[in-house]
Amino acid sequence: MIRTHQDLQRLSRAHQSRASLKFLWIWFLGFGMICTSSTVSAEEPLYDAQGRRDPFVPLISSGGHGGSGLAGIESVNDVDVQGVVYDPGGDSVAIINGAMLRVGEEFSNVKIKEIRQDGVLFEINGTEEFKPLYSDTSAEQQT
Repeated sequence: MIRTHQDLQRLSRAHQSRASLKFLWIWFLGFGMICTSSTVSAEEPLYDAQGRRDPFVPLISSGGHGGSGLAGIESVNDVDVQGVVYDPGGDSVAIINGAMLRVGEEFSNVKIKEIRQDGVLFEINGTEEFKPLYSDTSAEQQT
């Protein structure tokens, strides 16, 4: 069967048309899969902590400060020094009632005056008081 030049051009256009349709179908199919997979992965993952701390929940808020534990403090007895990261260069951080604070920062009526290796010097309601990282009562309870 001998084909003319016009027949070959028509076949070529038809083949290009089918190839374009295949490309569009594959593109739409791939795009649809991407869209549906992103909505499926956006669901909240299920985690059963079984009474333990959830490792996927950050210990410290993204801002680094969480002052909710500092509300209502009236004296140094209401303060719990949970940790100290001491830096001799002056960039020390103390974890107080769950909030990360640096020297000079204040929340409500609590101001951090100084962070030492063994504790924190506070100014609470205008009165300066030192709270050690480890109290003597905790040492007596451990023995």
